[in-house]
Amino acid sequence: MSENKQEPVAVKIKPLHWYGEHHREYAYALFGGSYSITRYAGMAKPYQLEKRGFDGSLQQPFATLEAARAAAKADYESRILSAIEPAPDLAAENARLREALSGIKTVAAQAHRHRSNAGKEAMFLAVIEQRADAALNGDNT
Repeated sequence: MSENKQEPVAVKIKPLHWYGEHHREYAYALFGGSYSITRYAGMAKPYQLEKRGFDGSLQQPFATLEAARAAAKADYESRILSAIEPAPDLAAENARLREALSGIKTVAAQAHRHRSNAGKEAMFLAVIEQRADAALNGDNT
């Protein structure tokens, strides 16, 4: 039998990589757009975060470089996570289908036992019972 099961995989978002140049740092998002942090000396919040190329541009001041980087990281991660949907609950669907198939197998087996003739009906019921049993045991032959 060829199983096509996908086990849950733990994932993490690749971090932004910052590149420095004079009083400015840059980070490029993997999906387009960029972040830049410029330091303006003498201001209460000297680190200016700019986001470009996403849904317009945005400028936001921060007191520290770390705070500006953290804001860029949060924005970057939220954009990525907003494009991800949870996978359907295949285990619940599989359980539902197995229960239905088990019911079909039970009915086919009961009908087969109560048929007294060896006609086509009995043969078809036996085939249904065998195939349901094979499917329940994971044999798709």
